[in-house]
Amino acid sequence: MYKNYEERGQEFKDIVNNIFIDKGEHYETYIVRWWNWRSCISSYCNCQQDKGIPSDAEILFVGTRAGIEAEIVPKYGYKIEYIDVQGFRRKIDFDNVKRLIKFLKSLSDSKRIIKKFKPDLVIGTGGYVSGSVVLKASKMGIKTCIHEQNSFPGMTNKMLSKNVDLVMTSFEDSHKRFPDQAQSKLTFTGNPVRDEILNSDRVESRKRLGLSQMKNATSRRW
Repeated sequence: MYKNYEERGQEFKDIVNNIFIDKGEHYETYIVRWWNWRSCISSYCNCQQDKGIPSDAEILFVGTRAGIEAEIVPKYGYKIEYIDVQGFRRKIDFDNVKRLIKFLKSLSDSKRIIKKFKPDLVIGTGGYVSGSVVLKASKMGIKTCIHEQNSFPGMTNKMLSKNVDLVMTSFEDSHKRFPDQAQSKLTFTGNPVRDEILNSDRVESRKRLGLSQMKNATSRRW
């Protein structure tokens, strides 16, 4: 059964906060990793909605200086570290060799960040940028989890799903598209939603956007 926003958001919080609690483990420091604007918003939601996290918990974002995170994360008061990495092309060429070198260096940079920050849990939200930190953290024995926002999982999340401790999904239909090694780790949480969206006023929101109160509105992304 498809869950409403509040149910999905609460389940997401509960799972992130409690996944390891029954093992007697307590987590106070987190690294959050994203790759694009949807993941960026999702990551921000995770932090904002994680009211169960202790008030003195530390949250560190890791991103690229060219990404939207470089602007958004400082705006909301979170700390951020940067690595230099690019996705691979689907063909063999010299540019891919340069990207491979960047990826190998990003693993080294990720290790440096992890050793400095000493996270108890690393959360990845997909894409090539997420691969370096989450992969390195899992190899270093740190608890890791990923969140897939789409019905069709990306290549990085499918690869990481074999190494992480937990795979959270937004669509139950996506489970059949993950490898066999990840099936026991899958749990349907949906996408977390910010409080400001859940508690927004329809009339005031339409006024702010200059929309008619009588007409239906849709959004479109290219």
